[in-house]
Amino acid sequence: MAVLVNKSTKEKVLLRHHHLFGRNKNAVNSVLEDRCVSQIHGTVRWEESRWVVIDHSRNGIWLNGRRVKCSEQAVISVGHTLQFGSPSQPQWLVECIDEPGPTLMPVNHDGALVKLIKFHALPCISQPDILIYQSSDGRWMWEGQDGPEFLVEGDVIQSDALQWVFGSGGSIDMTIEGRLGKLYAPDDFLFEFDVSLDEEHVSLQVSLGNDVWKLEERTHHYLLLLLARQRIQHVKEGYDESNQGWLDMQKFVKMLGLDTSHVNIQVYRARKQISEALLDITLPNQIIERRTGEMRIGFSRFKITQGSTLVHGDLTRGELVN
Repeated sequence: MAVLVNKSTKEKVLLRHHHLFGRNKNAVNSVLEDRCVSQIHGTVRWEESRWVVIDHSRNGIWLNGRRVKCSEQAVISVGHTLQFGSPSQPQWLVECIDEPGPTLMPVNHDGALVKLIKFHALPCISQPDILIYQSSDGRWMWEGQDGPEFLVEGDVIQSDALQWVFGSGGSIDMTIEGRLGKLYAPDDFLFEFDVSLDEEHVSLQVSLGNDVWKLEERTHHYLLLLLARQRIQHVKEGYDESNQGWLDMQKFVKMLGLDTSHVNIQVYRARKQISEALLDITLPNQIIERRTGEMRIGFSRFKITQGSTLVHGDLTRGELVN
């Protein structure tokens, strides 16, 4: 994403793929109030792997003190300045010219731009109070203790006293299949746990048809195992799908012997490990789902082996459950 900074007010603007400046608040992305600015004054857009500025106005746009010609696509670079309507107007400094894409921009602190990938933790990995991720339909979401919410352009996310503003990049829409690849159902995935008799070691592999991902053993596999057991128990008790597997957070914290912040870290690491292992696969559900005060594993097919004993088999394969 590209960023412009008003040198007078220090206001920052995170540019969309096609970003309009002007006075008409119903038609532009960034409103400039001065009367010398036209209703739709100019565009800054990403084109052919570069950012360009285009003037649509009567009073002009100045790039480094030179007026941009009518219909010219003037290339901008870091350190350049833009002025809208007059060379005496405030200068907008080009601070960043990265390719457009989903980004978090710091609002009230000096942190770096955050280029969003599949998963991100705020304020940091060691304190993942908020998780940012893509849903199965490609939309970005943020999730705190009360569950997930969709992000829209300009949303401000706060963790403690730190704030970030979300920018989608405004790229051209594609079909879900073209953007994210083939879509799968939750029951297409099998989570297989291999647990030691003393439960000190838990390994995990995830299967999708004939593809198998054997994950390196991690402590968060035990967290996933407990959530899987809860869901299995609810299936046995006849819970409907929407109510299966939910576990009270306070109870879960006690079961794990951890405080809430460390549980959040393990949740983040579990999601990250599986998402990175299945990098080219669009997961239909979150690995771990949240709602107020509760969480659950987002899938329902499991196979659990403890020692050499099959404790829970995959029912879709006709395996017995002990």
